[in-house]
Amino acid sequence: MLEKALDPLVPYPGSTEVPWKSRCKKCEMVLDPGPTLHNIRGSQGGCGFCAERGIDPSKPGYLYLVVHDGHQALKWGIANLEQRLAQHLSQHWRLVARWNFDLTRDAWAFERQIKAWVRGQGIPKALAADQMKYRGHTETAYLSDMTLQLLSAYIESLTGRCPESPKPRG
Repeated sequence: MLEKALDPLVPYPGSTEVPWKSRCKKCEMVLDPGPTLHNIRGSQGGCGFCAERGIDPSKPGYLYLVVHDGHQALKWGIANLEQRLAQHLSQHWRLVARWNFDLTRDAWAFERQIKAWVRGQGIPKALAADQMKYRGHTETAYLSDMTLQLLSAYIESLTGRCPESPKPRG
């Protein structure tokens, strides 16, 4: 945490996958939910508000749901650059739904709630890190364990909104 300029505000949550409430030493922003230890150890660690690359939580963004027919898996994630979806689409994922937000931090909070809900049902990750060229394996599930309909309904109830219609690929 300290190497990434973060001060923990609560004791270690006991898992590398659980958000850790912290304060950025650079911009003084309280990160709640904070990053996970898994992300801090990886390339995504640190404060998203003052990071010079990656997701900017203070800008508009979106939560997305994609499916990979070959892996028989679904994936949820967030972004505020179209490049993120393009990366997944280039790896044979297809967009099923997208929820837009004025602030990516809102999408980020929902993404973490989705992950906690899915994993809380005992549903494991579908893919390993080496199967995801552009990262994101921790937000995957097999379609046999979690249906698109069930996850979409959960996201709609959580966010209080319907998804945007996905644009056809052309």
